[in-house]
Amino acid sequence: AGGIIMVTGAEGDVAVAVAVSTITNLAGCFLTPPLFSLFVDAEAMKADSTKLVMKLGLSLILPLFVGKVVSMVFARVREIVKVHKRKIGLVQSMGIVIILWIKLSTSIKKGTFELIA
Repeated sequence: AGGIIMVTGAEGDVAVAVAVSTITNLAGCFLTPPLFSLFVDAEAMKADSTKLVMKLGLSLILPLFVGKVVSMVFARVREIVKVHKRKIGLVQSMGIVIILWIKLSTSIKKGTFELIA
């Protein structure tokens, strides 16, 4: 999402940025758990790769699906998004930063990184 916003701001090829972002995000959902299990002992982390893939898939695919359905069904939503594109992009970027901050803070509080070191 951040890359798309930067490409949009630089007046680059947004369609390519969206395609690359979508493909890499989807690939990341399915490649991250097995690659992670290669480097970290899954038993020590108490991580279930299948459950992790499902959670990542739902957190990415579900919002994309809902957004696509809403934009296809409600023409007014498309108009509002076109008018407020920059503001929506800023809110989106801030949301991503806040989510990452919360996840990182939670992991530090739980001591997750102590298991890796």
